[in-house]
Amino acid sequence: SSGFFYALYAGGGHYWNEGRGNYFLISGEVAPFTFVASYSRLRIGGFFSASLGSGESNGYKYDWDKVTVGPYSQYLGKHFEVKLGAGHSWLRNKAMDEDGLYKSGQISRLISPYLYTGFSKRRDMGKKSFPKTEFSIWGDWPYSEKKGEIYNGVASKNPEPYDSTAIQSKLALWLYDWRSKGNELLLTPGITAGLGYEWGENSGVVSGGLALAVASKKYEYV
Repeated sequence: SSGFFYALYAGGGHYWNEGRGNYFLISGEVAPFTFVASYSRLRIGGFFSASLGSGESNGYKYDWDKVTVGPYSQYLGKHFEVKLGAGHSWLRNKAMDEDGLYKSGQISRLISPYLYTGFSKRRDMGKKSFPKTEFSIWGDWPYSEKKGEIYNGVASKNPEPYDSTAIQSKLALWLYDWRSKGNELLLTPGITAGLGYEWGENSGVVSGGLALAVASKKYEYV
């Protein structure tokens, strides 16, 4: 094995479903094990993701936050890569109607797998502009959902949980590579666009935003 790899990502933007909202996300990867063979590499490690957002939908204001952790593996070939991850997520939702009479809160535990592909031929050729394009898809499947709600000061006895099942896809276009002196760090801004579906909202989701990636020297491909 060879090399210790890390990467950090941050981004935010706007999304539209039955209503609309804003989000912010930070995530990271750490791979203490890298196996090198000819024109390929295999990395094994862990990842985390923390996100939050707020919005309005069907006369309700809401906010949410989510944390995901889990193992992942990454295969890097010539000009491309594939990642597989298996996450465990904690999701918290809060909602309130416009009059403030209705309030609810829910905590969900989710299984959150993902699949990612990236194409980096321009980066590997030494091109700084548009060095990489990525596509990812992931899902959230709840196995525990606990909800509480209050209407006009009275708590509901058995409120029906909000269905947190969702599937999302995202396309990321990275715009330009900046390298630190000594080539120890790689800094790359980008733009993102996404499509998905939320069972709780019974609605599709469209998103768009900006992103920033920071990676270690070992980010370089073969």
